[in-house]
Amino acid sequence: MNIKCQCGEVYTISMPKLEANLDVNIYTDGVVEGGSVPRDIKVFKCSSCGEYRYIAQCEKVTNSGAPLTEPTSEEYIELIKMKEFDTPGIRVKAWQRSNDRYRNIDSLEDVGVKVELLKAKIAEIPSVAHFDEYIAKMEAKLAQTTSEIIEKKIEELKSKRVEVLQRVEEKRYLEELKRKQEKMKNAGEVEISYTPEEEENMRYLLEILEDDGAGLLLKGEILRNLGRFEEAIEMCSRISEKHYENILKTITDLAQKKLKKVAQLRD
Repeated sequence: MNIKCQCGEVYTISMPKLEANLDVNIYTDGVVEGGSVPRDIKVFKCSSCGEYRYIAQCEKVTNSGAPLTEPTSEEYIELIKMKEFDTPGIRVKAWQRSNDRYRNIDSLEDVGVKVELLKAKIAEIPSVAHFDEYIAKMEAKLAQTTSEIIEKKIEELKSKRVEVLQRVEEKRYLEELKRKQEKMKNAGEVEISYTPEEEENMRYLLEILEDDGAGLLLKGEILRNLGRFEEAIEMCSRISEKHYENILKTITDLAQKKLKKVAQLRD
């Protein structure tokens, strides 16, 4: 989609691709993004006139322009000081943007989960020796008789053996993760901190967000991000809706471990 700022500058916005299996990451602070689903942006700062605009209030045009980028965390702090943009939705965006600087940094918890998942995945990989033995048997049979079926089976086995050999990279990656895990155990968790203005916004959200399922969930995550773990657990305990079970468990588990960093949800 292409939009035009009131000053005439044109921007192109990446839109979600409609696919059967969406490539998305879902985080505990409500952010949903991935290869096929770009970040949802409501406002932007025009690089030409320097003004902040709501995308919904801009004219849609056919010609494309520069890629539209989301405001920085510092720009969001500027935004919420303006009456026009001081809304719960924009304040939530400001908090989520503050979390972006930690979003792609693995915590010790993240690394531990990756290690266990990769261990399970590698355990399912059949050994190369298994394929070598089977191929040898098939080739011995083929030497005694001509058979297109056996020839085809040998080719399939050789192809699968190549795939197994390629999976050796996963084993190397596992060793790298284990080394990283040990290093982080000694060094400790990533230090999560917010600026005074960001913390003020987060505390204000605790006051204005609704006391319904979604609102309580966001409050629970904000409290966890702020290091107020017992309050986060208590807040999450107020939610009874079944469809929040996965994220509730994740936030509660992280709070019990006294971890502040935003985390990616897992199935």
